[in-house]
Amino acid sequence: MSSLLSHSQLSLMTLSNKKANCADHIDRISDLPGNVIDGILKHLNIQELVCTSLLSRKWRYVWNTVPELGFCEEFFCRFEDIDDPSPEICRIITEVLFPHNGPIYSFTLDIPSSSNILITAEYFNKWILFLSRRGIKDLAIFNYGIFSDKMPSHVFSCQELTHLWLSGFKVSLSPNFCGLKNLLFLLLEHNMYEFGALESLISGCPLLKEFTIELFGDMKSICLKKAKNLIDLRLTVNQERVSGLIKSLPNIQRLTLESDCNKTLFADIISPSHLISLKYLKLRYVNLDERAELLYIVSVLKSASNLVELVIESLTNWRS
Repeated sequence: MSSLLSHSQLSLMTLSNKKANCADHIDRISDLPGNVIDGILKHLNIQELVCTSLLSRKWRYVWNTVPELGFCEEFFCRFEDIDDPSPEICRIITEVLFPHNGPIYSFTLDIPSSSNILITAEYFNKWILFLSRRGIKDLAIFNYGIFSDKMPSHVFSCQELTHLWLSGFKVSLSPNFCGLKNLLFLLLEHNMYEFGALESLISGCPLLKEFTIELFGDMKSICLKKAKNLIDLRLTVNQERVSGLIKSLPNIQRLTLESDCNKTLFADIISPSHLISLKYLKLRYVNLDERAELLYIVSVLKSASNLVELVIESLTNWRS
């Protein structure tokens, strides 16, 4: 744990010394109300959070009851000059997590895309299994480091999840997958999917309201017929063959479509007949030189009688 303390401890020790030298000798930091302490801890990064243990005896173990933990850019930047930082990173995260003495409602692991960090499925599963026993509700794992081909299977043990962000994995489901019954928000990007895994996952999330996904490779189609409560879909397509990609959108109200492939037409992604309930539509990187795209927009306007707002960003403007 000492390596995690080293960078932030100086400022906190200075604060602690000032406290000790106050003329009235009142331990104002230790006497702060619990809600004030919670508010302070909420705005600290993981290094600063652990270093609060230096402030006083009362604060020594306060950090390991915080319900929100995040390992983000500031944390990973500390290891830029190390040839193989993965073992040290895994050790520190484990040492922060496992002594935690309370619920953990939010956990973020955001591995930078420029890093050479490889976290194995063994560690991912060990951490997530621990989180599943601590009432985790918001889980975000952005694995932008070295691409992993194994998704942490214990994600589906987190039955209290309401928000899930997952990037950089091969998504697969076990035969006994029973769904995420409380999930409201799902973000999937830079992933690969075993056959049928995506549709099975969506079908297992009956309360899902918001879904953000980036598709690349050779995804043939997605049927969202069972996503009865889905009202907000944000879809980025980075593949050429997309004919009839989205098969059904029962009650969709907000739709954002983005194409990163010049050969992809929005008309091929989803039929206007599926957009009857639509109130908001955003089309990004539209090729207005394509007659088919213009006809598609007209067809959407005719079909979506409830449409309130239409946003179009042209491919020409984006290039310029």
